[in-house]
Amino acid sequence: MPAKRVLVILVIIAVIGAGLFVVLQNNQPTSAKLLKAEQEVYAALLLDQKNAYNDPTDTFQIIEYTNSGELRGNTPGDSAGYHLEFEVNDFPDLHQKTWNDYQEKNKETYPIKEFLSPTENMILVNPANGKQLYWWVSFSRIGFNSSLTQAFVLVGDCRGKACYDSNGVFMYSQGFYELLEKENGKWIIKDQQDAWFIEAPSP
Repeated sequence: MPAKRVLVILVIIAVIGAGLFVVLQNNQPTSAKLLKAEQEVYAALLLDQKNAYNDPTDTFQIIEYTNSGELRGNTPGDSAGYHLEFEVNDFPDLHQKTWNDYQEKNKETYPIKEFLSPTENMILVNPANGKQLYWWVSFSRIGFNSSLTQAFVLVGDCRGKACYDSNGVFMYSQGFYELLEKENGKWIIKDQQDAWFIEAPSP
């Protein structure tokens, strides 16, 4: 093959490669857009938690580090409950990109404050130390698809004095994997799967 023809082919390949790189880069959300999406999803989840019980609160107590779902070691000895393994097939509409992003982000824990809106009325707590109020909520990091229109997250809450130590008189705790989608500018919970349920003392 003549050298000139080889050179032309290499130039074409380089141009195509550069074009694909630009397209892929443009499809990736910026850090600012990603943070905005995270803040929106957490805000929607907090609103859902606020309305979940008969004793709503205006101040959210949020676990200060993101939660990967490993609660087995914190269960009081006289509790009744369960902890389920995640089944991806239970979420038929979950995009592979969303699931991959969730797994990657939750390989370690992060300070949740970095991803919450500064306007949220909240107290950051650590159940292992200090004095807290009656109720807290925890979140994993959020997995997103490329267009930031689908989100996947693990949400947990706990009510009762035993949420802070095993000597407490009562605890009621639940965890859910939740799939959200953005519709008309608003995040909507589309699907949910139980992750754990704990009640102490046993009913």
